[in-house]
Amino acid sequence: MKYRYRAKRSKFKEVAKVQKSGSGEDLDLILEKLRRIANNKTVIATVFIVVGIFALYSITTAVTGYYAYQEDLENELNQTKQDLANAKALQEQCKKDLTTCSSEKVTYLTELSDTKGFLEACEEDRDDYKREWNDCKDEIDAMNDDLNECEEDRDEYKDKWDDCRDDKEALQNEYNSLRNNYIEDKCCAGFPGQTIYWKLSGQEILCATNQTSGYSSYNCP
Repeated sequence: MKYRYRAKRSKFKEVAKVQKSGSGEDLDLILEKLRRIANNKTVIATVFIVVGIFALYSITTAVTGYYAYQEDLENELNQTKQDLANAKALQEQCKKDLTTCSSEKVTYLTELSDTKGFLEACEEDRDDYKREWNDCKDEIDAMNDDLNECEEDRDEYKDKWDDCRDDKEALQNEYNSLRNNYIEDKCCAGFPGQTIYWKLSGQEILCATNQTSGYSSYNCP
């Protein structure tokens, strides 16, 4: 089948036909109408072009914004996932710490109970020791009183001892004087300036001219 080119009819030819048809319509008026139609088509095309550009710009902006929003949303989602993972890790660590704390709490409560019992025992011992201390203190006070009395008695006895010692010395001096006088009267008679020997036997003085066992020497005046 062969394609046959068919030339389109020119509108101007149609206009010419109309002009020749003698319908009474002016050619200039027809041309004016055609120009108006052409202008209207141009305006419509311009409007369509402007609307298309605006629509294309809006679509481009919307697409760009959508991709930017999607990227931000994806970043935010990733950050949220990371925060959630960190929160879960922190939660697990907190659980472990809580378990450890619970175990340590039980241990500390046990130690606290033991320490409380030990403290109560110490308080009982303290009360016993306090009573013993008070008893000891009373005994010490009593012993101090006795010691003071003993010291007073000691001082009194010391004074008596000193008096006795003085009396003893005085008596010893008197005894020595009496003894010497007796020796001189009994033993030195006939032996002036010589050394004689004497011994006390009971209430009697024995005399000797020579050194004899148990005798003491005496120089006669």
